[in-house]
Amino acid sequence: MGSTSQWTSAPSFVLCPTFETKPNPGDTMPLPRALRPRRGGLVLTGLLVVTVFAASLGAGFTATRTELGAAIAFLIHGRSVTQFNPESQRIESEARTTATDDQAQEVTELADGKIMVANRETGVVQVYDTGSMTPQGPSIDNADTALVLASGSAAYVLDPADDIVRALDAEGRVTSEVKVPGASGKAVPDGGDGIWVLADDGRVTHIAAGKADQPTSLRDHVTALAFADGRPVAITKAGNAFDIAANPPHELPQPPVPAGEKVLPASTKGSGRYLVLLGQDGKLASYDPRTGAEREITDLPSGSGHDLGAPVVLGDRVFVPDYAAHKLYVRDLTTGTRLPDVTVPGEHKWFDLSVQNGRVWANDPFDRRSVQIGADGMSKVVDLGDGEGVKTDTTEPTKPDKPATQEQKPDPPVPPVVPVPTSEPTTPPTTSTPTTPPPTTQPPTTQQVAVPPVINRRSGPGCDTIRSASLVCASPQPMPTPGANWGDLDVIADQNPPAQTLVDTGSTVTVRFWEYLKMPPLRGDAATACSNITTQSSGQVRCDAVPGSGTGTPGTVESQDPPAGSDVHIGGRVVLTYYPTPTPPPTVPNVVGMSPAAACDTLPPTYVCKQVPDRIARDTNVTDQNPPAGTPHPAGAEVEVHFSPYQASQLVRLKHRTNDVYILRFDVASEGEYTVAEPLGYAYRPGAAAPPGSLQLKGFVCTANPTTCGGYAPNHYYSNKDTADVAGYVRSPNVAAVLIRPNGGSCVPGQRLLSRWRKTTNGQRLYTVAEGAPSPDWTNVESGIGCVLA
Repeated sequence: MGSTSQWTSAPSFVLCPTFETKPNPGDTMPLPRALRPRRGGLVLTGLLVVTVFAASLGAGFTATRTELGAAIAFLIHGRSVTQFNPESQRIESEARTTATDDQAQEVTELADGKIMVANRETGVVQVYDTGSMTPQGPSIDNADTALVLASGSAAYVLDPADDIVRALDAEGRVTSEVKVPGASGKAVPDGGDGIWVLADDGRVTHIAAGKADQPTSLRDHVTALAFADGRPVAITKAGNAFDIAANPPHELPQPPVPAGEKVLPASTKGSGRYLVLLGQDGKLASYDPRTGAEREITDLPSGSGHDLGAPVVLGDRVFVPDYAAHKLYVRDLTTGTRLPDVTVPGEHKWFDLSVQNGRVWANDPFDRRSVQIGADGMSKVVDLGDGEGVKTDTTEPTKPDKPATQEQKPDPPVPPVVPVPTSEPTTPPTTSTPTTPPPTTQPPTTQQVAVPPVINRRSGPGCDTIRSASLVCASPQPMPTPGANWGDLDVIADQNPPAQTLVDTGSTVTVRFWEYLKMPPLRGDAATACSNITTQSSGQVRCDAVPGSGTGTPGTVESQDPPAGSDVHIGGRVVLTYYPTPTPPPTVPNVVGMSPAAACDTLPPTYVCKQVPDRIARDTNVTDQNPPAGTPHPAGAEVEVHFSPYQASQLVRLKHRTNDVYILRFDVASEGEYTVAEPLGYAYRPGAAAPPGSLQLKGFVCTANPTTCGGYAPNHYYSNKDTADVAGYVRSPNVAAVLIRPNGGSCVPGQRLLSRWRKTTNGQRLYTVAEGAPSPDWTNVESGIGCVLA
């Protein structure tokens, strides 16, 4: 809460036609609304001179430590760190630091009522509790000048000499150390509780919760890191700017970014809304990420006798330090107007520059005096008093400078009071006793508070924060432009007045938030993408993943609704259609050995059964199938069942029970005197269907007498010839069997090649049919008479 001003009045009586109160030019706080001057005159009718009552105003100031909490500044004064009250113009409390001699220090304010003091010469960092101004935890030793950084509720110390980032807890203790190879000493907050660190190789690393992500490489070498409007920005050597909080990093519309290695962004101790960059040539470029407004300022002094440093921003003004001249150069970023320079008391080669609680502070730690500039542009030199290590006193306290605004014109002259004639008769004046002056009305007390920062917070909690500061939060309004990512939805992007501006309690603060974004193209796993949308938008956008019908990597995005580039508003819905996981097709059952009809009945009706009679087998059952049994096969596809359309029968050779005369028969074990049966294989009965090109096996018989018939009558032999080739034999009227025609003198696997054999013993000639010689004394006289199925 800001300071409480009590305005008192003392009554006085004056004879005058008008009354006007003018503000003291040195006031740093506006008058309460009820006491602000109004121009005009009071015209009195008649000839009476009326006694007019007026109040002459004086100002008194009282404040408690609690009331001044929002106005306190933390300043290094000699070898101490102080809490300075700019309202009472006094040091409220201080603590001795570890500095000696001319060791310069700087102070950084943290969350939870803590500050960090860094010794710029030794690298030692110490945390202090601002309530008691006592050290918290042990001091933190660093190998070189350390960069102290506050980010949200976290605190970090970057030691570039050892490439280490140390995270601290609320008690000032180191909780983690993260190694960043080649750390350059440049880092910025990430807008949350982490930081981004720049390495010498031009890559940036994000650190949060004691862990470092993989370094991020942009398309060009990063030379600087900035923090603007609550977001980290990487500046490349080629002069490009990237919002590295976005994933992937988002290139900003081309702002006037100075190119080169030595670019100074605004200090994180006062970065503000604008992206402000100071080039090596002294040119200052600014870019407003909310409106896209650009500006380039080229009138800053540079070169010999000047040493420009990192600027700070308060509201729409930028303050550029010149350590050599001990000045601040002030420019208006909305108009580019040059405003009066501010002299910084002191003679040291460096002074600390920061924005604290709605004021800019430029403080030479070795001088008795410091200078502050308010949000209204007025500067004021303050006296911090003597102190250990204070070496110079360069100026006496002065009245505050006038704000850097247009020169005020004098008020127009007030016309004199002229009696107005009246037609009424003049009444002589009467004598009356003096009246009692009207009671004095106590002017209302006005308190001022610093507008709390609510950018990058959601609109609801942001308005709650504004209300908790005794301010009014107007109904949040949407931004006219889209947010950059899902996490931007309902996040405040703009507030007016800006953060840390001092305003009267009860004033209205307006906020604008990101209400929509452009739908990005989505790839990869649909469930993960939907989860990211829901989580990052805090459930403000609904996302559903539904299966599609296309063919692709299962679970990945097939299409999206709305399409990429469309507007997605808070309360909207995103539907991601993903490639489905294919349902495993059913497997084909085993139908081998079944009749073709039974096989087709066995197959599921989702298959098309195709009977293919292209095999040669013993029977007409299914010999094989395609696909084989157990193969996954999609519904609606064909299943081929292969079978033989020719029914074969077993061909046997019968031997006479007393001699070696043989006959051929089908499926019998004996016939008359022929009793010893020997299976030869499967062939086809005469008259039955047989494979194309089959051979008819004919029987030949000799019945004349034993001498003519080779020793036995009757005697038999078999051949696929049409006529007998042995004297005395005649062809039987019926075909003995139908055999499969050999191919090139041989049979296919699964078949046997039969031949006619002859044995001659003592003038006796006997014949038989067999696959091979029954015994060594048999001779092959007709090879390859046909094939039978094994």
